[in-house]
Amino acid sequence: MRCHPFKSGWKRSCWKCTVKRFAVTFILTWIGCYSYYLYYSHYVVKYDYAFVNMNIDAACVIPDLDPFDSSIKQYIYQPQPLQCSQKHEYTYIDNTGILKMNKTAAKSLSKCQYSIIRRAKDPRDSKIYYEDAVEFTDNVNVKSDFFKVTCKNAARQVAYTNIHCHIHNTLPTSQPHHFQDQRKPNVLIIGLDSMSRLNFIRRMPKTYRYLTKNLNSLIFKGFNSVGGYSSINIYPLLMGLPNWDHENKPTDWMPIIWKAFEKNGYVTLYSEDKPSYSTFQNFHQQPTTHFQRPFWLSFQENPIMDGIGLFVADRGISLGNSVLCEGRTPKHMLQINYFKEFVLKYKVPRFGFIWNNLLAHDWLNMVQVSDDDYYSLLQKLETSKQLDNTFLIFMSDHGNRFDWIRHTMHGRVEERMPFLAVKPPLWFKSKHPQAYARLEDNVQKLITPFDVHELLRDILNSNYTDRTPNSDKLPRGLSLFSTIPSSRTCKQAAISEHFCACYGIQEIDKNSDFVKRLANYVITEINRVLLRKESLCFQLKLKTVKTAYKTFSEYSSSGNSFIISIETSPGGAIFEATVKQIAEELHLGGDISRINKYGDQSKCITTPSRDLHKFCYCKNNIKTQ
Repeated sequence: MRCHPFKSGWKRSCWKCTVKRFAVTFILTWIGCYSYYLYYSHYVVKYDYAFVNMNIDAACVIPDLDPFDSSIKQYIYQPQPLQCSQKHEYTYIDNTGILKMNKTAAKSLSKCQYSIIRRAKDPRDSKIYYEDAVEFTDNVNVKSDFFKVTCKNAARQVAYTNIHCHIHNTLPTSQPHHFQDQRKPNVLIIGLDSMSRLNFIRRMPKTYRYLTKNLNSLIFKGFNSVGGYSSINIYPLLMGLPNWDHENKPTDWMPIIWKAFEKNGYVTLYSEDKPSYSTFQNFHQQPTTHFQRPFWLSFQENPIMDGIGLFVADRGISLGNSVLCEGRTPKHMLQINYFKEFVLKYKVPRFGFIWNNLLAHDWLNMVQVSDDDYYSLLQKLETSKQLDNTFLIFMSDHGNRFDWIRHTMHGRVEERMPFLAVKPPLWFKSKHPQAYARLEDNVQKLITPFDVHELLRDILNSNYTDRTPNSDKLPRGLSLFSTIPSSRTCKQAAISEHFCACYGIQEIDKNSDFVKRLANYVITEINRVLLRKESLCFQLKLKTVKTAYKTFSEYSSSGNSFIISIETSPGGAIFEATVKQIAEELHLGGDISRINKYGDQSKCITTPSRDLHKFCYCKNNIKTQ
């Protein structure tokens, strides 16, 4: 019986519902209190670990940290397996792309229809529409990647819905000549957001073992991010540019490298699993042969409930079906299956780029629920010979930025050093031994997403020569097929001082007048940005200095540099900044990092602006702490 709280007599008929409501209220209240406790017991932690690089005379010494260091053990734990729905799925797509019905399970259904999902004309590329429904009673070939099935029972009530996703081959039966060249190597990029190399070792052990032991992939220990969020690392990766200055231009204008591959005869795929987090948005035209965004838009995002669901899942608390599932299927598998079908279905050169944002963006440990699935993906691609002629790149953009580990110096280094693995085709080592030797040698060198972009350009142009110039002035990006000097510095690699992981540090008195001057300078710089939205955002005040360190790096020759972390009010934001002292003047050594979650504190900011979102505490929030 359903609850009708506004109808007379509901108390008599629905006393069980009242008990259920009370139980739900109690559980949500407990979660809120527990969240508050965890914030103060874990987020506001004492820094008790510092990575100190004693060899400060070298241009860059790659940090060599223990993935299971004692300073971070308290933040590492085993997540619970996902609990997805156990309800029957009455429709499915077979290996040939045909929509079929499980007629035995679907006996109670009387009428089924499918509606194709299309991108709507929308400046933000955030809307979809459904074509007119088509009734079906037997197997049908739906000529679209995405469609929704709705079935009704004998009472004409909707009894079943399912949103299907598959690869509908768009190539003509008689393929143009440039699609026939199967000798060109495939390029497949698999991305996990916010995944350091060390956390990949911890949380993806089966996938890591398969990459290294079975596929003989090269793991790049000196891979350093160039900034603290996704786009500032993915722009260099896919465009070779640090940013996109033409904000008034649609995303279609961006020189994304998949365009060059497509012109060179490749079919292409692009997928990010969380539309609101996607690096590339606002496309007017479909950017790649296969583009999964409309599929993800068909699921309504609920940031508050998703956040609660992810939090309780990360803590091993079960409240029923996980927000990481869609029906019976984990959401990451919807992306993996789409990608796998793309690779298996086509017999022409393929460029695929998938990026998972949902699993690891906020939480350190939850990504492990996908380890078996990425392992199985790699195993399938290898056993089906799809990797024989493929450059496989498995990577991330940066390490975790928000979970509790980030409040240790170990976590600070991890944030700057994401995971990167490269597996060349089987023929590459024997056909290009010198290029392979340079690629192998570069696993211990300082590299960035700019260098991976140059690698992609070389693959596109079949250029495996050494392109490093014989000069002290090096370009920003050096191909991984080229010689990367051991003497390369962060400055040469276009890494700001704040994000450089190569230097040593020494703790200084956080209560000194000088450190308070540094802290107030950072507050002034933050408030300078907030003046752009003075009517919406509070000006921040210094609450406390959390830590202070002096740094030693190639940047030190032009002045002293310091890393400080501060807590501000209102809002309890924790920021970290590198401040440089030249004579008596202070300067920022790069971006200011927000190292705790800010949820909807900046919900009054409706325009895209990373600085405002991480800095702003809206005036329409609670005004006193």
